[in-house]
Amino acid sequence: MILAFIGENCTGKSVVADCFQKEYSTEVFIGGDFRKFDKNKQVAEQIFRDKLKTYESELKPVIYIISEREHLRFLPENSVRVYFFADIDTIKERFAERTGGKLPPGVAEMLESKHGMFDDEKRDFEVNDTLDSVEDIYDSIKNKINIT
Repeated sequence: MILAFIGENCTGKSVVADCFQKEYSTEVFIGGDFRKFDKNKQVAEQIFRDKLKTYESELKPVIYIISEREHLRFLPENSVRVYFFADIDTIKERFAERTGGKLPPGVAEMLESKHGMFDDEKRDFEVNDTLDSVEDIYDSIKNKINIT
């Protein structure tokens, strides 16, 4: 089973993926990880697509964290797509924590321009990490995919 955690930066995807990794030793891929499979980008992309397809029929989830639209093309059709979102002020606050407490103006503009970029994408369900705790989101996903 492939769980695609899709959303903008700082919406909780990695934190929830860490919960799966701790409990189930889940393999986690992030964004452009496909590049590590080969020096040739096209070859690397194909290897990654093939690798993801092999996980489709497994019961243990594999997670692919996506924060760029261009990476959606790697997802096999049967992937479980979980959309993570948060309000823009929360995203900015969290990003500022990553940059020493101050959000550079250019970064703020970039976050604002990307806000909502996944709103129209296909999803199986969504989580608002502004409203729910990490534990609640983790449990909710486990319940929806029937994993114990």
